[in-house]
Amino acid sequence: MVVLDNKANTITTGGRGKVTSDPDGFPWVPKTFSQIVHGNVNNGKFEEISTDTLTSNAALAVYFSAHWCPPCRGFTPKLVSTYNKVKADGKKFEIIFASSDSDEAQFKEYFHEMPWLALPYKDKRISELSDLYGVEGIPKLVILDPSTGHIINANGRSVVEADPEGADFPWHPKPLDSVDTAGAVLNDSACLIYVDSNLNNDTKGALNTVATSFVEKWKAEKKDPALLFFFGTSGGLAQRVMEFTNVTGDPALLILDIPEGGKYVATLSGHPTEADFRTFVEGYLAGSLTKKGIKD
Repeated sequence: MVVLDNKANTITTGGRGKVTSDPDGFPWVPKTFSQIVHGNVNNGKFEEISTDTLTSNAALAVYFSAHWCPPCRGFTPKLVSTYNKVKADGKKFEIIFASSDSDEAQFKEYFHEMPWLALPYKDKRISELSDLYGVEGIPKLVILDPSTGHIINANGRSVVEADPEGADFPWHPKPLDSVDTAGAVLNDSACLIYVDSNLNNDTKGALNTVATSFVEKWKAEKKDPALLFFFGTSGGLAQRVMEFTNVTGDPALLILDIPEGGKYVATLSGHPTEADFRTFVEGYLAGSLTKKGIKD
């Protein structure tokens, strides 16, 4: 069920779920982060802490996780380590655990492993935040500006794993980043990916210049980025992307657009120049590149 306003603008595409979970919430206009999270959360002693006290932090993260989830159990100790290092460096950072546990005893056992805060067990704000950030799988870590509720980085798990010391805290997205930090972003956005096992500083610098120019342009125009920019060398996620898309060659330059079910592959005769990168991006934006199936 899709719910529309009186001008036929979409309020929510999840009307069925809204009727079930919040029958008195008609017309189910989406709330902001601040509206959803306002109230109290619990610390490790299950004392109530007002969320109003969290706005002075440099960053606030919501951690969607559960005791029964093996990847969550693997990531949580890493997040604890990074959280403690960031706090030890005197930086203001807080995390709110949003549990998907179906057993309160397991929720409490799991929360005792965490040094941060938590929404109460089965608190309705958990599902509201999950809807707000489109959570489709866990673990998921969403990093926010607590004063505005704006997302700093929706891919917190990958950036924490790539920067366990917290050197880049609070992990604002870079115009160009390693594809190993991309994670689930690859499923949600069109991504330019340059893979080169012999990547040199000149080529990386040329791509960074192009990425920065487009990102700054979209920011000035107050537009969402039409592309995200990544590089990879060999192994890891870069190799898996190449295998997934059946793209061969070293170096290789492609735009992977999973939401649209396609890819665009550049023809390279060597290391691309700044002009080569720019021409490829401009061709994609103009719709002049040849789209192929992801596996073609």
